[in-house]
Amino acid sequence: MAILGQRAVLEYIKDHEGCTKHSALFYFNRMKGVEIKPPTMGSTLARLKDKGFVTGVKDKGSRRFRYYTTLAGRQALLSKDSSLFSPGRIKGKSYPRKKKAKKSDSTLIERVRELKDENKALKREGKALRDANTRLVKVLQQIEEILEEVENDTGL
Repeated sequence: MAILGQRAVLEYIKDHEGCTKHSALFYFNRMKGVEIKPPTMGSTLARLKDKGFVTGVKDKGSRRFRYYTTLAGRQALLSKDSSLFSPGRIKGKSYPRKKKAKKSDSTLIERVRELKDENKALKREGKALRDANTRLVKVLQQIEEILEEVENDTGL
């Protein structure tokens, strides 16, 4: 069984410019006898893109990307430096993965409680404003009635 590495994938892309992830999978699984899963091929392609060795161009009207080697990728293939194609490990450190920021459950529960309390306070303020508005309307009506009486008494 052959070993799959970034160099092998980059060589395939160089020989098959514009290939898709699935065509590369077919080549390595069927032609080379390497058992590789789609996520593994995807992460290998992502690492090659991160290093600037390949570029992915999205097909119009579909979700597929077509991959092409860059000048840096062709130069890396000509180079004998194997560290360019490390399997994601440099001096014992693992390949940096993007981490999603997660809040703990207790933090989220506390935030929900704060928002509920804030909502209650706003409802109280809203009720107070509606009550004040109702009182203001009544006062304005009384003022209009008084003005009408004054106009009628003075004959204006």
